[in-house]
Amino acid sequence: VTPQLVQIAHRLLFVVLLGSIIFLIVRAKREGLKRGHLFGVATLVFLQMVLGVGNIHMRISSAMSIVHLLIAEAILLALVIFWQRQQPNRRPLDL
Repeated sequence: VTPQLVQIAHRLLFVVLLGSIIFLIVRAKREGLKRGHLFGVATLVFLQMVLGVGNIHMRISSAMSIVHLLIAEAILLALVIFWQRQQPNRRPLDL
């Protein structure tokens, strides 16, 4: 696996994530759900994109790469929390 292939996959996954967030916001609006949490996630995704582009084009330090990774974890956690809140009859982590 080449570094270029990893970058392409990384960027494609970003597009999937962005599309998923937009889909969830539209669906939440249609179903009358609160969207504030999703707008927070969208903000994290935007920040993630800015850091990712900065990492590539401006060769930002490895510390900023770590922040990029931490924001990815925050996005994942926020989406899991959102999903859990949409399942009120389930126990936490009851998949």
